[in-house]
Amino acid sequence: MLRALACLAAVVVLSSYGLVASSMQQPPADKRAQAKKLYDENNFNDALKLYRELALDAENTGKDVPEDLGFAIACLNNLGLEREGDAMVEGAVVAHSKNFRLLARAAQAYSGELEIAGFMIGGKFERGNHRGGGQFGSMAARDRVRSLQLLLEAIDLAEKDDTATAIERADLWQRVGDHISNARHDQAWKLQDQTDLNVLPDVDLAGGGGFGYGRGGWGSPSKGAPVDRDGNPV
Repeated sequence: MLRALACLAAVVVLSSYGLVASSMQQPPADKRAQAKKLYDENNFNDALKLYRELALDAENTGKDVPEDLGFAIACLNNLGLEREGDAMVEGAVVAHSKNFRLLARAAQAYSGELEIAGFMIGGKFERGNHRGGGQFGSMAARDRVRSLQLLLEAIDLAEKDDTATAIERADLWQRVGDHISNARHDQAWKLQDQTDLNVLPDVDLAGGGGFGYGRGGWGSPSKGAPVDRDGNPV
C-alpha cells in the first residue's frame, strides 16, 4: 500500500512539474493571496490550481505551506473531487518530506478532512459518492494508521529541527495520544486491539450488514470485539 501511495504521489508531482515551474515566477506570498481571494469568492476551481501549485512546490518552504495543503483539500471537497485527496496529500508529503509542519498537516487531513467513505470500482477504491455501482467501503482504519505514521515522522523531524518550538513538539505528541484514545470512542477494551503501524490496513468493504458505528467509528464495519483462537473475547 505504501509503495502504491508513493507511486501515486510521484505521478502527481511529475505531472504538475511543468505547471509549477512556469508559474512559480510569481512569489508564493502573492500567489497565496490571490488563491485566498478566489477561495473567499467561492471560485474553488481556480483557487485549487494555485493552492495545488503551492502545496506541491518543493521550493515553497515557508511556514504557510501546511495551510496551502489545507486549502487545497478544502477546494477538492467543495468541488466534489474527494477521490483526488490522497494524491494531493501524498504529493505534498513527497515534495516536503523533511518539513515536520507539513507532515503534521497531512496527518490532520487524514483525521477527518478526507472523506472516509467511498466505493471499490474495478478493483480500485475511490473516496466519495459514485453512481453506477461499486462496493461501498470505508478508509477509517487505514486513515487512522496513515495519520499516525505521519505524526511519528513529524515528531522525529521536529526533534532535529532547531526552529521547532517546545509547544509544537508537545502538540505532536498530544495528537498521537488523541489518535490512540479518541478514535477508540471511550471503549477501553479496544486498547487491546493492537495495530501494526508499519502496514496500512486494507479498505474495509461492507458486507450484508452495511456500515454504522463500528470498531473504526462511524462509517466503519460493525465488527465485534477481538477474540482469541477459541472465540473468547480478549
